[in-house]
Amino acid sequence: MKNITSFFKNLKNVFITLLLIFNIYSSFSQVDLRTCGFSCTSNNYTLTDVYLSLSNVNGVPITNTTCTIGQVQQVYIYLNYSSNSNSSIHFARLNSDLTIAGTTTFLNVLLGDIVPGSNKKLLYGPFNWTCGDELSLTNTIIAWKTNSNNDPGPNYQCSSFSNSQCDFTNSFIISKPLAVQFSYKACKVGTNTTVNFTSTTNGGKPPYTYAWDFKNDGGAPDSTIANPTYTYTTSNNTAKLTVIDSQNISNSYTLQIIEPTELMLSETHTNVGCSGGTSSITLNVAGGTPNYTYLWSTGATTKDLANVTSGTYTVTVTDSNNCTKQLSVTITNGDTIKPIIAPLPSPTTINCPNTPVFDQATATDNSGTVTSLTFVDVNTPGSCLGKYSITRTWTAKDACNNTSLPVSQTINVVDNTAPTWTTAPTNLNVTLQCSNTAGLANAQAQFPIATDACDTDVTNIVKV
Repeated sequence: MKNITSFFKNLKNVFITLLLIFNIYSSFSQVDLRTCGFSCTSNNYTLTDVYLSLSNVNGVPITNTTCTIGQVQQVYIYLNYSSNSNSSIHFARLNSDLTIAGTTTFLNVLLGDIVPGSNKKLLYGPFNWTCGDELSLTNTIIAWKTNSNNDPGPNYQCSSFSNSQCDFTNSFIISKPLAVQFSYKACKVGTNTTVNFTSTTNGGKPPYTYAWDFKNDGGAPDSTIANPTYTYTTSNNTAKLTVIDSQNISNSYTLQIIEPTELMLSETHTNVGCSGGTSSITLNVAGGTPNYTYLWSTGATTKDLANVTSGTYTVTVTDSNNCTKQLSVTITNGDTIKPIIAPLPSPTTINCPNTPVFDQATATDNSGTVTSLTFVDVNTPGSCLGKYSITRTWTAKDACNNTSLPVSQTINVVDNTAPTWTTAPTNLNVTLQCSNTAGLANAQAQFPIATDACDTDVTNIVKV
């Protein structure tokens, strides 16, 4: 008995499954009339408005009301139409694309009888609509039958209708309550934040008038255009937008302005060696509003550059708020930086017979290698042999043959020491007879001998 019961239960499930499959097949057998190739020669029917309503009974529009962004309401979509036909049509069917907040739904609606003149029809609903979400009705076709006894049924085909009994209608932004809102993009440079505002207000009845209060501090409007730009010099600001539509309906929206950090660029690279070659540039990006795009002066759109030769490369970085910052990078053709010689002592003076003793120069280079450090001496004679000056000038070179600026040291030599006598004071004394004129002449002809450490010529002896 248990097995028999189980069998019937399984049989019931199979039957239900078949019914579902049949129903699904049947529903998909309804053709999208827009694919039938109709040229639709009729122009008897015009959609004058498509709007939201809170009721599926009387279909009163709520276009003359306001709503708060994010507020959820249960609504219906109605259409208004006008007919210049003298008689009613029957079994009217509408196929269209209904888009709500970017999501598109295919509508296949049996409108039924359409009477002459102007009237309205419930099109869709109920559904939950969020204030501020845009709605549109596009790619719409309406097909009908003129004979009330000729029902195409739910499983109609293209052949159920004809070119003379259909109409392509215009597209509509669906009318709805006035919803005031705006978006913004901010760029910070130093202490200034420049904000580009964009009003995304919809609903109500355009055209709109705008009143911006960038600091929400009241007073006269700061701007009356739809998409203004304002630069803040302080932080923690709130902007307010008030919009009035053509029905004189007013609504407002406030939003805190969140400031991004400033877009900042830095880089690291290596220079090309003295013998040539290639280098690479690694770019570092911080701040702004990710994501970033890159455009180099070479046309490259990558973040970093590889295998580049010497030269100057400029990159422009743009963030998602359209803030931009540029950075130029120069890669040198080898090392062009000169070595640097450390300062040497100022000029000094010594006394002969001392001889000049110069300091040893030292040099550094950004590459770390100084290949040569040489000097040249220039001797400038003075007024005597023991008086002169020597200037020693140093130069340095690195591996790329860059030559340093010259650095010099000067030592002046002076002679401040008098000669000394080598002849004893009494060695020239002579005692003669007054009559010894020859001896007197010889004695008077003798000179003492002197020496000088700085001058070998000390013959300039003057008798007094």
